[in-house]
Amino acid sequence: MNRDQKMEVIRQVKHRDELPAAMKKIESNKRMCELGVWFGSNLKMMIVSGSPEEIVGVDTFEDDGEVKGVKRYINLREELKAFEGVKVQLVKDDSNWAWVMFPKYHFDYIYIDSDHRYDAACVDIKKWYERLKSGGVLAGHDYKDAPQCGVKRAVDEFVKLHGYEDFFHVTSEPHAKRISPSWVILKF
Repeated sequence: MNRDQKMEVIRQVKHRDELPAAMKKIESNKRMCELGVWFGSNLKMMIVSGSPEEIVGVDTFEDDGEVKGVKRYINLREELKAFEGVKVQLVKDDSNWAWVMFPKYHFDYIYIDSDHRYDAACVDIKKWYERLKSGGVLAGHDYKDAPQCGVKRAVDEFVKLHGYEDFFHVTSEPHAKRISPSWVILKF
């Protein structure tokens, strides 16, 4: 499948829940990674809908005031044991530093939903992009203008700097209390 055909599939994605299946369709699903796992619902959906051979989840698993981070980590680790045949790795680290654990061009698909501050989003996009294969997909959540959220600015700057305007898509998820659009870049 050439990059125009891949983009046609990507442009049909309306919600982030559809991304893993789209990655499978365009064959960018063998090695997947999510930054900012939280309770693991998106990570598990990536496994079920994307059918990867390997998946990595990166999160600091820090306490959030409501749930202890260590409890989230232990519970998710146990839940992920149910996915036989998939190499699953949970990395308890900051995504701005965890990228060094993986070689360049390792992943087919990376989904970023970690630190939303502008500087942190810039680092995640730049460093994890280097870990993505050519023809792979870099995507993320919370493509919006909001206080304390610099994701949209970081993504827009990256797209313009690297000439990805024709290989960029934003989902049409409604911007509501807990829902906001995802962004998607096809690397060439």
